[in-house]
Amino acid sequence: MSAEEQSAPFAGQVAAVVQWLDGAGAAFLKRVGERSGATHIWEFDLQHPALRGRTRIKLVLPRGFPARAPRIMVDKALCLTLPHVEETGLVCLGKLNEPSAYTEPEQAVYALLKAFDEFLEKCNDIAWVMSEFEREALAYWTRFCDSSAKRNMRRRVRQLLNALGRVESIVEGRVAVYEAGRVGVATGPGKDPNFLARRHGLSRGTLELARAVFMPLPASVCWTPDNWPRTFGELAQLTYEATNGEFNLSAWCSSDPNEPPAGFVLLTASNAVYAYQLTPPLVKGLGLPGVAPLEVTRMDPDWAIVRDQRLERIQSRRTKRVLVLGSGSLGAPLAIGLVKAGIQLLTLVDMDDVMPENVSRHPLGMRALFQSKAVELAAQLNADIPGADVKGHRAMAADWILARCRPGDFDLVIDCTGEESIRMFLREVRNSAFPGIPIVHAWMEPFCAASHVVLIDKTAAWPADDPVLQIQAAKWLDDTKIVLPACNSGFHEYGVADVAQAAAAACECVLGVLDVDSPSTSLVWSIVRSSAFFDSLGVNVVPGPLVPKSEDAFHSVRLTRILDDVLAGQTGAA
Repeated sequence: MSAEEQSAPFAGQVAAVVQWLDGAGAAFLKRVGERSGATHIWEFDLQHPALRGRTRIKLVLPRGFPARAPRIMVDKALCLTLPHVEETGLVCLGKLNEPSAYTEPEQAVYALLKAFDEFLEKCNDIAWVMSEFEREALAYWTRFCDSSAKRNMRRRVRQLLNALGRVESIVEGRVAVYEAGRVGVATGPGKDPNFLARRHGLSRGTLELARAVFMPLPASVCWTPDNWPRTFGELAQLTYEATNGEFNLSAWCSSDPNEPPAGFVLLTASNAVYAYQLTPPLVKGLGLPGVAPLEVTRMDPDWAIVRDQRLERIQSRRTKRVLVLGSGSLGAPLAIGLVKAGIQLLTLVDMDDVMPENVSRHPLGMRALFQSKAVELAAQLNADIPGADVKGHRAMAADWILARCRPGDFDLVIDCTGEESIRMFLREVRNSAFPGIPIVHAWMEPFCAASHVVLIDKTAAWPADDPVLQIQAAKWLDDTKIVLPACNSGFHEYGVADVAQAAAAACECVLGVLDVDSPSTSLVWSIVRSSAFFDSLGVNVVPGPLVPKSEDAFHSVRLTRILDDVLAGQTGAA
């Protein structure tokens, strides 16, 4: 070993393996290259039917061994012929390095060789090979697309973004292709892919439109590299059989010359989407189109929001219309959490603009300086979250509600202003503007020492005496608000970490309300910090019975209380 190798970490483990393989192992291994460098490679011949005559095998001790596992390399032509063989020829044999590799490094190499032998024996079983290809079909499809791209330099699209998701029957749509990034955005009928691409910042370069057809790939279809279409004829046969003869690819390609050209076929399986791009023949009018397999990234809400899990719940959330009053340090992260949880129809109302002092605890930063918090947050959510339909309004909450709200417009109202005037206003317009729907009030006590979410069920109203002090966890004897030299202007001292906890808890509570059709009880959900936290504030405050006694300033409790019990002077949790 060189002096550099001898001084490297784990040099002793490397030396032990090198001594073994260059010594006793020389009977069946031959070192490749010089006996220096951080990577050590040996070759050996192996006759095995699974290798299909490609007998040269490499054993690699990589830089960083034993932190990095030793490797087996085969002929890269076996990629897509045998499962778990990458395009470089690396055989993925699973996690082989155990902690014992540091104390018994030779054993790590022996375990690798044993695992490779077991892998080859499995490859003699055709059923196992097919099941492995189908189990990780998407990974192998990516390699198939890469190898096709190297052969087919005429392919236009490198990445196809599918905004429609999975389908249960044949659906026609459109694809917007952008030459600069060679990205395509595919949508279903009635949807403009160029509008969607612009909204999400994907429209870079010259636009070209094409037609696309989406169809389900039946589970009965054997979807392995041996069966993937490589020609137009094979793709036409597959789509004909997959649709029980309902779809004719040649007829679809030649239909309606006034429409954009036929460009893409998307096949949707239970857990993935596969696509082919149709390329014109070399001579127009002569021969069949070419086909190029494409990687597909789903960007539809089902996948982007919940990865196809619990779809009934997410589909219900999409129908909910939610009004959020206040887009400040609590309302903004709450709104973001709701949209990312699948609440698509959100309306934000806030009079304030983004200022430099807001950026320390508000999701909007300096790029939105002097812009409306509600309008800019809505624009950000629409650009960032597929399917979001968020509207922002720079307005006083009461003025906007009186001018714009009608009964039945919303399924839930959330007040994040923390202002008594808004709570009392909502009480007054309860029956005229928001009859029969729940209302939520959310606010934080000074320093985020406690936060509260109050659900007013659809038949109740906020009490006329504004019982905030009865609900809160402490009595604040000093005015902790920092007053600014402006009319009615000021703020409470807390940071983004403090408000993040309150916003996350509020989001959970709101989602719980929305997921239940008819909440029948008015509730109070609270997070209350410990007595040690209150003691650390250095202000004149009297913690109430809700505050847990603890010497840990990071300790807190979450409480659920019935509002009627709280108003009656009872503090017990529900």
